[in-house]
This record gives sequence, C-alpha cells and structure tokens, in this order.
Amino acid sequence: MAITSILIGDLSCKNGGCSGSLKFHVVNVRSDIEFAFFSGGYLTPCLVTRSNPIKFENPKMSLYGHLSSIDSNGLESNAAAPSRTKDFGWHDLGYIHSAVMTGLKPSSTFSYKYGSDTVGWSDQIQFPTPPAGGAPQELKFIAYGDMGKTPLDKSDEHYIQPRALSVIKAIADDVKSNNINSIFHIGDISYATGFLVEWDYFLQLISPVASKLPYMTTIGNHERDYILFGSSYVTPDSGGECGVPYET
Repeated sequence: MAITSILIGDLSCKNGGCSGSLKFHVVNVRSDIEFAFFSGGYLTPCLVTRSNPIKFENPKMSLYGHLSSIDSNGLESNAAAPSRTKDFGWHDLGYIHSAVMTGLKPSSTFSYKYGSDTVGWSDQIQFPTPPAGGAPQELKFIAYGDMGKTPLDKSDEHYIQPRALSVIKAIADDVKSNNINSIFHIGDISYATGFLVEWDYFLQLISPVASKLPYMTTIGNHERDYILFGSSYVTPDSGGECGVPYET
C-alpha cells in the first residue's frame, strides 16, 4: 500500500498552462501502472499528461491471507452478453492459493504465515479457534452485508461505500479484544461489478480481520446477476462477473 503522486505539467489542450499534484492510494496489483490526466470531461476527453510506468518492488509477493473453508479455482469471465469484465474492466487477479490446516484444537491459538523463499513471506499471523460444539463457551460472530469499500484517497469511484472503513475498524477492534469467533459477510461483497482490480483494494481493506478470523461470505446480486446468464433476476448488477471472482 502506498500513496503515489502525479505531477500535472503543461496543459497542451488549453491556451495556458499550470502545475499541481494529485495523490493516489495504490496497492500491489502485480503489474506496472500509469496515471493519465485528461481535460474536457467524458464527452471531449483530451490527454494532458501521463506518468512514467510505476513498478512494484515485489509484484509476485503473496498478499492478503484469508481464513475460510472455501477452495479456489481459476478466474475467467463467463458473461454471455458484452461486459466490462471482458474488456476495459479486465485485470489479471493472479494466482489464488489455498491450503488446509489440520490438527487444530478448539479454543486454542495458532499461527501461520504464507509466501515462499522466492517471493518472500508474510508476517507470522496468530488466530484463535472457536469453542467445540456443545462447549459451555459462547460462539460469537458478526454478520453484515453490502459493505463494499472506501477509497483511501479522493478518487471518485462507482459504488463507493463511505462507511466501509468504519465497519472494518470496528470489527478490527473486536478482533483485537478477542470478542468474536467468526465473520459473515452476507452478499454484495466488494461492489467491483466488473472492474476487477477493485477486488485487490477490497482484499487489502479486509486483510487485517480476514487473516485472523474465518471470514465467510455468501453471494449477492452484485457478484452473480447478469443478462443471459441464468440469474433469478435478469439484471446487469454483477457487471459481467457472473459470480466467477467471488467463487474463487
């Protein structure tokens, strides 16, 4: 995670010129990125300037540990109708690895790390296991839906959920206090809706809690529904994702 600046130089689309700077919050998306500055709005866009390609120090680094009981598969868009998932919204989400931890005992604390000697290792992460079924201890969990994500800069994105930051902060406080055993996110997960890089930003947002407790989800219309894809509700709500990124 980093805040990256782009300098605005000569405005060749106008008679005059000016200078300034903008700051953006970026996460490791495993490929080079560039920033472009346009004038003229959506109807008459004119490229004013663009940054040099920005490289990540370790683009193959393993990211975003997530405790759950769900396996993973490869990613591709299955949209039958034209969709932004298959064109301008496409982004390679990389490999998704899964592993099974065995021998875990209830009401205990364990630790893990992920990565490799080649690309580096994460920090050691501790997590508690829930009490056994029928045990006298209470099983505590948090359940919510429609969280999405909030930009950490002044970007104006579609489906911004301003309270996502406060939700994650409140959950993180409960995780630190050992007040909960599991998290259930019930539908409408990231609201990426076809702009696949936004899943990276969402995973970065939930990582402080999803890496320490089981973060379980169910699918919603903004992950699944699309035209000509057999959805119960024939809407373009998933942007062409058709449940594929969610199911990984």
